[in-house]
Amino acid sequence: MDIHHQFHTLLGSSINEAVNELLSIGLENIYTIEDVASSLWFIGGTSKCPLTTPLTHSSKVTALQEVDWEEQSKQFSPYFVDGKIIIPLSEFDSDGYIYLEAGAGFGDMSHPTTQLCLKALKSLCKEKNILDIGCGNGILSFAASSMGASWVIGIDIDPLAINHAEKNKLLNTYNNIEFHLGSEKISCQRGKWTALMNMTFLEQKMAWASLEKWHDMINVILVSGILKEQREKFLDWGSSLGWNIKSEYELDEWLCFEIEK
Repeated sequence: MDIHHQFHTLLGSSINEAVNELLSIGLENIYTIEDVASSLWFIGGTSKCPLTTPLTHSSKVTALQEVDWEEQSKQFSPYFVDGKIIIPLSEFDSDGYIYLEAGAGFGDMSHPTTQLCLKALKSLCKEKNILDIGCGNGILSFAASSMGASWVIGIDIDPLAINHAEKNKLLNTYNNIEFHLGSEKISCQRGKWTALMNMTFLEQKMAWASLEKWHDMINVILVSGILKEQREKFLDWGSSLGWNIKSEYELDEWLCFEIEK
């Protein structure tokens, strides 16, 4: 069966409104991409056949232009040096460096949500199994490994992100990390896992619903990507799932939560 990939540019409406409209006409595996340079949001996804239902006003079908990722990182990442993103983990109470190529996967340290995760991560990693949900370029997976994780699995529904993460893995020296496109082909894991979710609130809700086979094995969750204005809705959702907030962090307009189940 052919899989059709589509990208939509967000117009004046909210991300939630646009995503809900796209879900209603058959787009699946939805994810969002923020283009910092243009201040635009793109919404990507797949469908089993080309979508023909007319859209209203929330988004429009678009072709992604060729992006100069190196130039993007040079402009917006504070860690871009000589063609690479080099992150000293000493800034996050750990040792070593993470080396990243500029590319399509999220996580070049230009966004507060990634910074929040790294600051909260160390105490959660020692001898733990880590599931990095929406791993992007792999930055949190690499950091978790550096901070003492026993095993790390990174998953993403964006093939460009997984390709980017695999390239970054070659730049570093980790042998306890694996990356997967989606979670369907991952064999059921045993033991307890700590999950990382650095994505928008709506993406978190969809991602969590798609990982039902993991729910009983995940006992700690580090969540970032929640706007301050979404705090109460997020807490209500988490409460409905039996989540308990252990710690809360904030940076600019963003929130990060350490959660126990």
